[in-house]
Amino acid sequence: MENKYTKQIEDNVVKQMDKLLISYRKEYLYQEIKEEKAIYKTTTDDKVRLNEWKVRKHLNGEYTLGIKLGSYGLTKFLCFDIDIMDEGDRRWTTIELIDVLNSYYGISMQDIHVWYSGMKGYHVDLYFDGFIREREFENFYYEVLSRMGETIHRIERRPTTGLGVKLPLGIHLKTEEFCYYVDNRTLEPLPIDYFLSIEPQSLSEFKENVLKDCSTTTKHQLTTNKKKKVHHQDITAKKYNNQSIYAYVRKILEDGYLSESSTRNFFTFHASRILKYQGNDLETTHQLIFNVIQNTFKNSNTRKFINQRWDLQGLKNETKRVIETVYNVDYSFSMKSSDIIFYRQELDIILSIPRKNLRYLLFSLLYHSKKYSGSDGVFYCTHATLADMGNDSNTGRSAKNIRLLEKMGFVKVISSRVFQRGNWIPNYYKVILGELDFTENDGITYNSDEPLNLIKVMNDLYNKEELTKIDITGDSFIYHFNIENKKHLS
Repeated sequence: MENKYTKQIEDNVVKQMDKLLISYRKEYLYQEIKEEKAIYKTTTDDKVRLNEWKVRKHLNGEYTLGIKLGSYGLTKFLCFDIDIMDEGDRRWTTIELIDVLNSYYGISMQDIHVWYSGMKGYHVDLYFDGFIREREFENFYYEVLSRMGETIHRIERRPTTGLGVKLPLGIHLKTEEFCYYVDNRTLEPLPIDYFLSIEPQSLSEFKENVLKDCSTTTKHQLTTNKKKKVHHQDITAKKYNNQSIYAYVRKILEDGYLSESSTRNFFTFHASRILKYQGNDLETTHQLIFNVIQNTFKNSNTRKFINQRWDLQGLKNETKRVIETVYNVDYSFSMKSSDIIFYRQELDIILSIPRKNLRYLLFSLLYHSKKYSGSDGVFYCTHATLADMGNDSNTGRSAKNIRLLEKMGFVKVISSRVFQRGNWIPNYYKVILGELDFTENDGITYNSDEPLNLIKVMNDLYNKEELTKIDITGDSFIYHFNIENKKHLS
């Protein structure tokens, strides 16, 4: 079989495998297909060790191998092996596990590594810079499952003295799918450079900060499958639909604090995606999100929603890191189709406004609404974003002009410059143009990424004769639009 990697990359991957995963070479697992099932067997020949040559064969798809532990049970990593047939269920379970590890136990997202098993699950790995007996992870493992309402049949602990685990970056022989590493927020595949960049976390710090405080729990104290099913439906409906994510983030931003445990990282990540998607710069996004985290931390009633291991400076640093990752990696968020439509009736109303600056402002708000509003038509927009679209850069005048549009009945200000619990909450608006009867021939479709302005859309929606009758430079009009048939709320 042709090598998957160049010689230099393959050499580095073999070294990284040894550094992060392999602690015992005398015995190892190899995968076979028997009666259409993938099974693992253990080598029995003392002379056949898990050497570098065999690891290279694994990487190039000729073998599919796994590691075992020796009789002392020493390991350099912990694997949560998520083994769930339903695709949606296993994805959300994986995301929830990552969130618990990060938000509740304070494990950095940089130290949580996920890879696809090739068939019906994901492996969530923690790598360490020293050896530890695998039994020392037992209380931690059971406590994590207890917090999630999970069972040992859906999330297994690997490796143990009796049970090994497959190596990543190989081929699952039954599905013939590659077992790649994935992003620990989106579960999207990552290049081999990611694996090569992994650095193990401090084992001594993990023992002190995590293992030391774990309660003694047994597998008999964990929840049943029946309870888990109800619990999992709840978190899926609550968190993992773009409309519900948007509604959740918006509510938290408005309230100014988190409302439940193990949600800090979930909120930070998705709020970053949404605020970036809405055109905010990194500094504004950090200010809005950290205000929530700081309020939650300082309020005695909500402090319990953030793990006690965190201090305020650590939270500030972690919030900054997550936001910078979202901006640098270019995570996307979309609530609507990539296409937006402008209708002639909408332009008729905009152009009926006598003042030029208000016409341009209303167009900008309508454009932003079409791109970013939720199902209720409400959207978030900063004055800086409006300035970037060519409107007044003075925040005071911008706010005043929006209030004028509100008095005219074209905009509803949901919240603006509201000081709540020590912080300004975001500005939310809704564009109201009345009950308009649109037909397919009345509109022009644009890609939402296409930069638009009022002049361009006018040129697309009106013919030359109509355009000659419109004065677009001043605060008066020669051409008067017939909008009598429109039932406006004003």
